[in-house]
Amino acid sequence: MDSTNNNHFVCFIDILGFENLINNDNKDKLKKYTEIFSNLRQYWNSETNEKSTLNLQFFGFSDSLVISVKANSDPSKNISIFKNFCSAISQFQLDLAIHDIWLRGGISYGDFDIIPVNSNNEQDGIIAFGRSLIKAYKQELKFAKFPRIIIDGTVLKPCGEVDRTTFIDNVNRGGHNGTLNNVIFKWKTSSFFTEESHRIASDVYLFIDYMSSIDTKSTQEIDKVIENLQNNLKVPDFFDKYQWVINYFITTLSIKRSSGRLDVQRANELIKRLISI
Repeated sequence: MDSTNNNHFVCFIDILGFENLINNDNKDKLKKYTEIFSNLRQYWNSETNEKSTLNLQFFGFSDSLVISVKANSDPSKNISIFKNFCSAISQFQLDLAIHDIWLRGGISYGDFDIIPVNSNNEQDGIIAFGRSLIKAYKQELKFAKFPRIIIDGTVLKPCGEVDRTTFIDNVNRGGHNGTLNNVIFKWKTSSFFTEESHRIASDVYLFIDYMSSIDTKSTQEIDKVIENLQNNLKVPDFFDKYQWVINYFITTLSIKRSSGRLDVQRANELIKRLISI
């Protein structure tokens, strides 16, 4: 690692509906959020985890969370770093969605500092700042729109890529994720795109493909995600956000079905349920 390099991949996350969790004193959901967050942090920074060299940094305040990882000066190493970084965030997103906690955010690249604030030889807190954090925050605020975490174009160059398609392909193949699931959603998946799968309107944003690993979850967990979407769709203020998630979910299932990565009967059953919501 280049010790003079202070560039990081930084993700700024907003927890949707957090104000309602606080106002309604929903201790069960708040407890589940902190539990999943703690488990994620422990898993990805565990000494026994083969990905522990990432040394992810986490800090949160109110309804916001920041996750960062130091980048390398070698673009070929950054592909692996970035994939595993996105894998951690994807895992976090899907695990929370099962408990009806939805995230929106942005990822950017650039300088980033976390400075401990000390008094009486004890750490009282931290100060975090940097252009990457500002850009990630603005991505979430202005462009994410739906429950998704979008990826700023600044991450392409440090990964040695100049075009989005090659970047997506290399990140989805790279790293040590150990699964066939993508970490970045690919808008065009060759012949796997059908009229049914092309339900979400294409926009210019790359985003973490957190539904890609839905087939690794139990039937009960998948049922909970569908139930949560159904309930959220009944709230007029939430309709657009969760209709987008439903369409994204259907798209993912259709691609998995067409590529042979999900049983046809199972995929058809889940798609039918989602369409009927």
